[in-house]
Amino acid sequence: MQNPLSDPVNRLFDKLLSDHLLETDAALARHIGMSPAVISRLRHGVYSLSAAQIIRIHEATGLSIREIKEILAERRVPTPQSPAPR
Repeated sequence: MQNPLSDPVNRLFDKLLSDHLLETDAALARHIGMSPAVISRLRHGVYSLSAAQIIRIHEATGLSIREIKEILAERRVPTPQSPAPR
């Protein structure tokens, strides 16, 4: 099961992959100047995204810090589940 705390980071990384036409996390890591291992650990919730990493993402991508923080603050609304059949 994926760590729910990593969901906002995954949304951010997925947006960066899409916006910058990158195909892999390794390409994203090179683009923003982080190691692929750090990207993986952030995606899996082992590490938390630091302020320095947010600034690095901003500088490498042009995405404003405000936009980055908004993506990270987004909460997914859980979809209602139908009751279990009896």
